Amino acid sequence: FSTRHPQHSIQSFLLHVGRRIFSFPPVYALILAIFLRPFHYPDVLTEILNRLGATLTPLALVSTGFQLRLSWNVLRRNSFLLCLGLLFKLILAPAALAVLYLKVFHWTGESARVAVLEVAMAPMITASVMAAEYGLDLELANLMVGVGLPLSFLTVPLWAYFLR
Repeated sequence: FSTRHPQHSIQSFLLHVGRRIFSFPPVYALILAIFLRPFHYPDVLTEILNRLGATLTPLALVSTGFQLRLSWNVLRRNSFLLCLGLLFKLILAPAALAVLYLKVFHWTGESARVAVLEVAMAPMITASVMAAEYGLDLELANLMVGVGLPLSFLTVPLWAYFLR
């Protein structure tokens, strides 16, 4: 993007982002779903769509699991960034949100606690899929999911206890 014409660079950036968004097939599915929302589907079609939708999470977990290579060399090579990422995702981000919600804004309701717990959850499969799509460090992204998920079984209950 040009630095001599900042207005031009902003416009070309927004045009680039807009093209990327509207050339992404799930956006078409989202738009179609919004327009089809008021219509009633036959029960058979609803059952078929529900069963297809139910396969999404297991399929993503299996495909990420097959890409996960847990070896000492992989863990050693990625240990610093893995620890940094999991520290941020499982501890620092929920702590920052808890301080903001509970101490700064004095929001003590159930929705504030749920929001903090949602932030404290393990890294999601979607991040790993996006890393693969954009050529990022797929090995690290898969480690974040593969190590973060079992680790969150310890940290999320601690956050739930802390937020009581």
